[in-house]
Amino acid sequence: MSMRRRDFIVIAGAAAGAAVIGRRYITGGIRSVVPDASARGTSEVTPNNEFYITHYNGIPELTDAEWSLKITGEVEREVELTLEDLKRLEETLDYNTLICIGNGIGGSLIGNARWRGVRLGDVLRLAGVLDGAVDVVLHGADGYSDSFPVEKALHPDTRLVYEMNGEPLPQAHGYPLRAVVPGLYGIKNVKWIERIEVAAEEVLGHWQKRGWSREGRIKVMSRIDVPGDGAVIGSGVHTVSGIAFAGEHPITKVEVSTDGGGTWREAALKPPLSRYAWTLWSYEWAVPGPGVYTLAVRAADESGRVQEPGNAITRRAFPDGAWGYHSIRVRAV
Repeated sequence: MSMRRRDFIVIAGAAAGAAVIGRRYITGGIRSVVPDASARGTSEVTPNNEFYITHYNGIPELTDAEWSLKITGEVEREVELTLEDLKRLEETLDYNTLICIGNGIGGSLIGNARWRGVRLGDVLRLAGVLDGAVDVVLHGADGYSDSFPVEKALHPDTRLVYEMNGEPLPQAHGYPLRAVVPGLYGIKNVKWIERIEVAAEEVLGHWQKRGWSREGRIKVMSRIDVPGDGAVIGSGVHTVSGIAFAGEHPITKVEVSTDGGGTWREAALKPPLSRYAWTLWSYEWAVPGPGVYTLAVRAADESGRVQEPGNAITRRAFPDGAWGYHSIRVRAV
């Protein structure tokens, strides 16, 4: 799905939503900021200033002094915490890749960072989740909300984070607190969290009310980063490389085709930085001679899910994420 199409969907959805009153914003409106795809390489960690940005109602400008986290709903006791209170809990530090549900085939709305924070389950236990609770709803200071089942919230790898790549969480990425939820698209990884609601029934988030996926499970994806689409290359051996990611399950295989899907060869994989981080892959291609070649990539994960070629319909992000092979064309001279 092109960025033009993505912007249309996001803006159209926002028109039906309520604006947040009395909040300071660095910027207003809804937009996605995408790294320059023409300049990207393949790196294990995405610098903060190159990590993709999406926001629903502008970027709230929050301060430690005015911010707190409230836990309400189906709990034994309501709790209000400061950032310092959170930092007294046992910390977690690990790499996680985030990907936007609106990311198109071969798109740049994906990045990998090292996040420091605490387990969401530890925070919820301070309030005591009541029996019969169904969903945990995260509410952002920008008016955005999304939810997932209590079981996912209590998973030890579901986190609330306050640092990104060794720095305080940038304002654009959710300062002072955001969620990092392995296996789920970015719509579930709510930013600028100021309230956690434990609900006795299923609660639809902002985008689910507009037809997007309730589950938000990340599909198997892979992308060619080098060479770039339309590149002119010489004779000899060239390295074809990129990333592959499957959310909750590590990548186990990547295959590359240099003849438009006629034949496939297995690529070499670099061990990921964590279970929930993308995998870097590379393939040494001996160019047969001058001509135009179509290169494609596909991947499979630990659970047995295999990336499928897709079609014109499945390559659209709406409603539950795009799927299909990423392919490029290069000319050898």
